[in-house]
Amino acid sequence: MKAKLEFNMDDPDDRVRHLQCVKVVDVLCAVQELSEHLRRAMKDADDARERLTAQYWRDVLNEELSMRGVDLDELLP
Repeated sequence: MKAKLEFNMDDPDDRVRHLQCVKVVDVLCAVQELSEHLRRAMKDADDARERLTAQYWRDVLNEELSMRGVDLDELLP
């Protein structure tokens, strides 16, 4: 099975959609790196407040991804 995306590069909206498709892996990698950074911050925190802050933002990130049906492990094996 094949899937093919086509864009009319003369159409400004299609140019944006093309860039979105081309850059999505970079965005996913950045989100994954942010999640890992927050995980490390939780682990290496010097006090409970730092740990809870990092955990809060990692939970927010994971909830936003979950609400959109995005599973980083599935998309970035």
